[in-house]
Order: sequence, then structure tokens, then C-alpha cells
Amino acid sequence: MEQINKPISSVRPCFLVQGNLITLPRGHVDNCVRVISSDGARTLETARGHCAPVTCLALSPDSNYLVTGSRDATVLIWRIHRASTSLSRTTSEPSMGSGTPTSTSSNTLANILADRSRRRRIEGPIHVLRGHLGEIICCCVSSDLGIVVSCSNSSDVLLHSIRRGRLIRQLVGVEAHAVCLSSDGVIMAWNKLLNTLSTFTLNGTLITKARLPFSCSISCMEISVDGQSALIGLNLCSENDRTSDNSKHLKSEKSGIGDDNVESYETNEDNRLEIHPPSICFFDMHSLKVFHTLKLSEGQDVTALALNKDNTNLLVSTADKQLTIFTDPELSLKVVDHMLKLGWEGDGLSPLIK
Repeated sequence: MEQINKPISSVRPCFLVQGNLITLPRGHVDNCVRVISSDGARTLETARGHCAPVTCLALSPDSNYLVTGSRDATVLIWRIHRASTSLSRTTSEPSMGSGTPTSTSSNTLANILADRSRRRRIEGPIHVLRGHLGEIICCCVSSDLGIVVSCSNSSDVLLHSIRRGRLIRQLVGVEAHAVCLSSDGVIMAWNKLLNTLSTFTLNGTLITKARLPFSCSISCMEISVDGQSALIGLNLCSENDRTSDNSKHLKSEKSGIGDDNVESYETNEDNRLEIHPPSICFFDMHSLKVFHTLKLSEGQDVTALALNKDNTNLLVSTADKQLTIFTDPELSLKVVDHMLKLGWEGDGLSPLIK
């Protein structure tokens, strides 16, 4: 198999899970997006549209749209269909009524083609989004807002419409290495060089910003479904990454790029966050103030996280090959109480019923 020399890095996950299906796009040398079954690891469908390897992807909250970014500096919008589990027999059986054999055969062929079209899980690409000058490093999409947000290393954050695929806004001067979009239309952006988190309206107006310690690096970030809070995975930044980021920062200062952003961040001394990695931090989306922190052990760098829709369970993957589920204590007690009412007994309950 052909190797890809340039590493693909992104704060967003490299795969998406929907029911018993896994969308696994990143890094394929044939520049495709693959849908793989989780039970047998079979490739169910392959979708092609990019001219270079896929670097990031995102699924809309209602699972109707998939967006993929690539090294070809484009973002593609795909429509997602929920494939039916059983096929209709009427599409394959000829009509028993009167009619010529030619019309019956023609209708049957049309029905088969229509059925195959309905069975496709990924339709498209329905739009090709342009405007970036380099590799797409992060993207996100909202069906309710009708917006796709994307960022790259060499251009500003861009907003495109889902309906027409047109560029509707450019956040001039906003350099981001990761972006998230809330249900309320708030964009959260992370600047790796300045180590800052910022929130913007869809019109590009800055809401608030916060600076993280330069010893920290964000590995992943998510926004709750209600759009009121955000959570990020913080890891200890390596010396190589720190040196590389500092050199890029100095180059941008010498070239005069981002001077206004640097000055504005340095004047905001009140929102400097003191966080010790590795940890998972919960932020208020409107103020970017930390209201809760989950401290992890040394060596447990966060690699991925996922929050369920009602904000009661958090799944965290760490570098020591562990999966940890953090649960709302009130929900845990309700589950235990329900299990006890059903007559369940076991040693696992002994610490709770002492």
C-alpha cells in the first residue's frame, strides 16, 4: 500500500459513528470516503469527490449532512440517507395485471434503479465549497442553521451555505486551527499559535476570548447539543511542538500578519486560564469561563471525546489505550435504583448500599 508521507492532523475525530455504521475517510490514497459496518468491518459504500486525501470531516447534529475537508483546499457537502433494512418486493416483481411485456420490463428496470438510488447512504457531493488557499484542517456543519464552517492553515475562517454552497461570510483576520458551531449560531475557534479560544457570532463579531497556558495543547473539543457549554481535551504540549509554534508566531509577527489579533489578546488579562494538563475542561459558551475540570493522571493524554445529547454521559479516549465513561451522579443513582427494583444483585452494588 502506498504510504502518505505528510501526516494528517486535526482536532476533529477521524471517524464518525451512526448506528451500526462507521464513516472512515481520512488518509486513503484514493481520496475517498468509506462507510464501514461496525459489526463485520465490511466496506458498505465508497464515495469519491476529492482530488487529495481527506483531512477532516463532520456530521450535522441531525445526521442529514456530512462535510469533508481535504488537502485539495475544498470542502464537500454530502447528503446522508438512512438505508432501509428490507427491500420492497413490489420493485422486483412484475405486475400481474394487463400490459405489454415491454412496459413491464421498463417499469421493473426503473424501479430497480430507483431502489438502488434509495439504498445509497452517501449522496453527492451536492456542493463543492471553495475559498481556502490550503489544506482544510477542520470543518463543522449545522442543518438547522444551514451553515458550514471551515478553516485552513493559510486562510481565514469561512462560512458557506448548505443550500447553495455559496460563500456567505469570511471572518477576516481570524486564524483558527479548530472550529466548532453551536446550535445557537456561536462559532468557537482555537488558535494554536496564540493558544487562545475565541467565540464569534455568525456575522463575525467577537463575543469573548480566553488564553490557555502555553504548556497546554488542545487535542479535541465539542459543544453540547443545547449550545450552552463546551468541553475541551487538554494535553501537555511537547517541546518540539512548542518550539515550532513559537517560530511560526515570530514569523507572523515579522510579516505583519495578525498584529491586531496579538494586541487584542494581550490586552485581555482577566481571562487567562490556569489549567494543568492532562484534563478535560467544561466552559460556559458565553463567557469562556471554566466551571468544571476533570483532572486525568499523567500519561492519560486525551485523544478523543464524545458527549451524549442529554449531557449525562461523557466518553473519553486516552493515550494509554483506555476508554472511560463519566456519568452524571444523579443519573447513576437512578439507574442503580431501577436495577434494584428489578431484583438485580451483585458485588458491584456493595459500595453503594453500605
